[in-house]
Amino acid sequence: MTDGALLDQGWRIQFLLSGILVFVRLWIRLAVSGSKVFERASQEAAATQGTERAPVLEVLRHHWRKTLVAVVYQGYRPGRRSQGRGPGRAALLTAPPRPRS
Repeated sequence: MTDGALLDQGWRIQFLLSGILVFVRLWIRLAVSGSKVFERASQEAAATQGTERAPVLEVLRHHWRKTLVAVVYQGYRPGRRSQGRGPGRAALLTAPPRPRS
C-alpha cells in the first residue's frame, strides 16, 4: 500500500479488524457455557437478590434528577468549551467533589 493510499484508506483497516474481533468474541461467548459451579452460583444469586429486568429504568425512576443534570451538563459543556467560554479543562478536571446531602 502506498503512503497516499494508506493515508486515504488505510485507517479503515483497524476498524474492519475490530469489527471482525467483535463477532469472534460474540461467537465464542455464546458457544462456551459457564462451569456448573458458576451456573449454580448465578442461579442462587438471582433467586435471593431479585435481579432487575431493566436497570436503566430503575436508575431513571430513582435517580432521575442526577441523570438529568448529567445529561444537560454533558450537552452544554462541549459547546461552551469549543467557543472559548465556560470553565477550562483544568477547572473541570480539578473541581472539588460536592458534599453529599
